[in-house]
Amino acid sequence: MYVVKLLNQASVAIKDDDRTSSLFKVQELIINKHPDLLDSFSDEVVAFQADYASDVRKFVIGFMEEAW
Repeated sequence: MYVVKLLNQASVAIKDDDRTSSLFKVQELIINKHPDLLDSFSDEVVAFQADYASDVRKFVIGFMEEAW
C-alpha cells in the first residue's frame, strides 16, 4: 500500500523537508482520496508529533485539524 511506503519514507528521512513532503502526500491520499483509511493510519501520523523538527510537528497538528 502506497500510504505505508510514504510513512516509512517519512520515518527514515534525514531531512525535515523530506519527512514533511512524504507526510503531505499521505495527507493528500488519506483526506482527499481515501478518507476510509483515516482510522487505519491516524495513529501512525500522530506518532510524528514526537519528531524533533517543529515543521513536522506543525504538520501533524494541521493534518489532525483537517481530518476532524
